[in-house]
Order: sequence, then structure tokens, then C-alpha cells
Amino acid sequence: MRKGKLLMLDDNAELCASFGRYFKIQGWEFKAAAEAGECLKALEDFQPDALILDCNLGKNDREGLEFLKFLRGHRKHRGLAVLVLTGTRKKSDQAAQGFGLGADQYLVKPVSPRALEARLVMLLRFVRRSSLATE
Repeated sequence: MRKGKLLMLDDNAELCASFGRYFKIQGWEFKAAAEAGECLKALEDFQPDALILDCNLGKNDREGLEFLKFLRGHRKHRGLAVLVLTGTRKKSDQAAQGFGLGADQYLVKPVSPRALEARLVMLLRFVRRSSLATE
């Protein structure tokens, strides 16, 4: 049984491959993108249920949050479930900033695939219940 569609935007190819193997074994459809432009195309073509977003993308380590702001500014993507990952524990306000820009969940790397899946299941359950309540 297919659990859902996941898209991951992260410039760490090894991490994406590792998560991809895990999620596919668990019954998810999974695609990865290494940069924002590739992710936008995948959003259109793949139409995921959730986006796993590395907030520390790019040279300035802000590209991920800038992409989240861009996404939430477009009506078409406002309802997409977004889980933000970060590799840094130093910037405690980064979580608040991510939530302020529209992130639905936030995790600090390293995170196990199983823990990430548990958060995604919870997030998608919440999103589905919310959409049923507004119908």
C-alpha cells in the first residue's frame, strides 16, 4: 500500500539516497532535488504530499528558508505539508523563523529515517484532518 508521496530538497546527495531507500522500502513514493529550481519542477510533476526541506541549502545557508518563503507566497503551494530539517543546533531562533515562514514541522539533523517518518505520518494525518474539517 502506498503511504504517500515525499519530495526532499537537500544538497546532500548521500542523505537523500539514504532516506530515499528507507522510504521506498516503507511504501512511500520518494523523489529528491538538490536545488530550488529542480524542486519547483518536481513539485509540478510529482505533486508530493509533503516536502522535506533542508533550511541550510546553498552557499549562504539561507536558501532553504528563502525557498520556503517563496513557496508560501504562492497560493498553489500554500497547503503543502513542509517539514524543515537543519544541521545546526546553534541558531535557536532558526526554528522560530522556519515556523514563521510556514514550516509545519522542524527537526535537527542527524535524524533517523524512522523518526523522520513518524513526524511525517503525524504531519500528514493532521493535514488530512484539517482539510476534511474545512470541506
